[in-house]
Amino acid sequence: SRYEVIYYVNTLTNEYTLYSASEQYEKLGTTQRGTDFFEASAKDIEKYIHPEDKERVLAVMVKEHMLEKLQKEGSISLQYRQLLDGRQQYVNLYIFQPKNKIDRIVVGVYNTDKQVRHDQIMEEQKRTFSDISTALAQRYEIIYHVNIITDEYSEYTANDSYRGIAEGERGKDFFNRTQNQIKVQIHPDDLPMLSIALQKENLLSSLSMFGKTILNYRLILDGRPQYVSLYVVRPKEDSEHIIVALANVDETKRMELAYLDALDKANRDVLTGVKNKRAYVQLEIELDEQIRAGENREFAIVVCDVNGLKQVNDTQGHKAGDEFIQRASSVICDIFKHSPVFRIGGDEFAVVLRGQDYLNRAKLMQHLHIVLTGQKKSKNETLLLASGISEFQAGKDIRVQDVFERADALMYQDKKKCKAQLIDTKK
Repeated sequence: SRYEVIYYVNTLTNEYTLYSASEQYEKLGTTQRGTDFFEASAKDIEKYIHPEDKERVLAVMVKEHMLEKLQKEGSISLQYRQLLDGRQQYVNLYIFQPKNKIDRIVVGVYNTDKQVRHDQIMEEQKRTFSDISTALAQRYEIIYHVNIITDEYSEYTANDSYRGIAEGERGKDFFNRTQNQIKVQIHPDDLPMLSIALQKENLLSSLSMFGKTILNYRLILDGRPQYVSLYVVRPKEDSEHIIVALANVDETKRMELAYLDALDKANRDVLTGVKNKRAYVQLEIELDEQIRAGENREFAIVVCDVNGLKQVNDTQGHKAGDEFIQRASSVICDIFKHSPVFRIGGDEFAVVLRGQDYLNRAKLMQHLHIVLTGQKKSKNETLLLASGISEFQAGKDIRVQDVFERADALMYQDKKKCKAQLIDTKK
């Protein structure tokens, strides 16, 4: 019953008898009895065997080769793909010689399709999990499997540098051990945050709320601080275990910091150190997107213009003019300490007020006027800066430029007033 079909073959005459337990094989057209098993087999192979397996099966079914192998090994087993009813299925061919009749052979074919396909799926899953495990091992330097009931843990590591963090391959009291170790190996600036985050109650509470926890900090390795990322996850809500994995992200983090530093330099005005026109345009784009999305954030723009720069350049030289611009920039930065300041032109600055500076905008503008007036009296000259401020009006303004233009217009009004005062002073 195990076999789909069995052939009983006379090796002296090549005559055979076919015994079939499967209707599929009866439909193949093979007869119940035949005169030449090997000739019939060759024809069936050409007709019913998968093209990629034909040559291999034909080689086995050559009479002289078959008998020679049976004499040496006692039996022959071969797996291949057969085409039945238009579909491909795996079968196994088994050949042996009865001990009491050396001029006879028995050839049995049984269907192994389900088993082979199951094995293929399992092998594919095994390869998949192996690939995942390899990828995780390459990404994470050390992985802990922690029992949150008993606090026992197992450690898996691919880097001996991290061995000092844990007790070994297995240990007890993971959370207490971790608290003791971080005091020695964590950068002092990151220690308070990590000490709180890795307390058992806090960690489990964070996992319950967010499903996972990611902590970034600096670990002292090889005598220097290196950036690492700790990833904690609970496989299932009711699981008694959590997975804690540590990845060294030092190279990536330092590249990111270098990029941000380069980006910051590209967005900085060389003369004053404040942000430049490029940075202002980037912020303008962000705010415009928020306005289009209906995120009516409260913000205001202050536009400042340096008074008398041309005269300073003409009479005292450009070095004095640069110092004049730097003094004006310092005044603006001192007043608007919590807001980004941009030099958007040779003698023009813009400040974007949000948060507390936005709420205190009237007081800040008044303070600016007081500071400038005081400087004017001490130096007996016109006001160092002219300024104007305008707030974003939801429903009216469709872009940042609308707010800027109002502030710019008010700044020019202030500038005219400064010039008029200067003329009156000279008279």
